[in-house]
Amino acid sequence: MGHVYHTGVAGMLLNATSGIGFLSRTRGLCGSYLIAATVVTADGHVHKCSASDEPDLFWALPGAGSNMGIVTSLSFRLSIVPPVVLGGDVVQVS
Repeated sequence: MGHVYHTGVAGMLLNATSGIGFLSRTRGLCGSYLIAATVVTADGHVHKCSASDEPDLFWALPGAGSNMGIVTSLSFRLSIVPPVVLGGDVVQVS
């Protein structure tokens, strides 16, 4: 649930916001849920990275991933979210 409705989870994670969304205050950044990624770098090599395999590349993905190469897959751990989520801007009309 990012702030921009037309951006998917990959765009939200890999671009400058690092995954700031409506649930960030209660669940944290999207990047903190990333488990693993597959990245194709400019030299044509395929890198499967995680916290234990190629940790520098894995660390760089949230927020700057679009500069690291083409990300072809992402794996996330999940968080339970209630069926109704109230978030976003709250405006009171009097």
